[in-house]
Amino acid sequence: MSVLEGEFDAQVAPAMRGAEFAMEEHTSLRRLSVSVHPMTDKRIDLVNVWNEQACVCEDEDCCESEYGYKLNKSRADIDYILKSFPVSIDFEWMNKFDFTYTSYGFGLDPLPYAKFAVGVNFRYGEIGASAFVGLDYGGENYTYEGISREFHGFTSGYSLDSVKSQNSERYVHARAGFGGYASLFLGPVALVYAPSITEPWIWHDALNNYDISFEFPWLITNYIGVTYTLNRVAQFRAGVSIVNGKQLADRVYYGSASASWLF
Repeated sequence: MSVLEGEFDAQVAPAMRGAEFAMEEHTSLRRLSVSVHPMTDKRIDLVNVWNEQACVCEDEDCCESEYGYKLNKSRADIDYILKSFPVSIDFEWMNKFDFTYTSYGFGLDPLPYAKFAVGVNFRYGEIGASAFVGLDYGGENYTYEGISREFHGFTSGYSLDSVKSQNSERYVHARAGFGGYASLFLGPVALVYAPSITEPWIWHDALNNYDISFEFPWLITNYIGVTYTLNRVAQFRAGVSIVNGKQLADRVYYGSASASWLF
């Protein structure tokens, strides 16, 4: 199937973060965080997205036969609708062994996701890597042309037909991403930088029961912020995220703030 034009919702990534303060060695903590940020609904044009050539015959996936249907390579004129829910909740288990730091947890943003981080945590800073996988309830609205292939039994075989139509729906799908984080500790204050790459439509190789012939572009997010840790029982975090990408025609800036409880 070739998508001619359309739009797809893309949820911004959850926060990638370490401890953001110097943890004592051989200790464990739990962190409950509530984050707020403006509700985003920004359209971003995608560039250089192409439908690859596709060909279907009566008994093969690709052919040069006169009995097959062929879709030529073409540009997919599609946009992302970048979205963020105004409130998210996150719960983590944090552990430090000597200098090694690990954390794992889950959150709601607004649908559930799971995340994991590993790195090193020192007196004056930390650095590490993190990843997440979760669900999103996204919408899609697009026009397409495709090749339908229907089996009528062993005696009649397959029938092929070309289809051109429009589709619009919302449903739950998977998203995932990975990234890193780095913090500089200045007493109770941490200066934080956290880049990440997100695939907003992971494991999504079909639309409306047709195999798609293009790949959804990745989102690149760069977070820059400040975290204040109060007596190692509470944290207050504020910063700005910059969302762009190699195939995104524009970039989006949005602020966020969070409060966390350590116990």
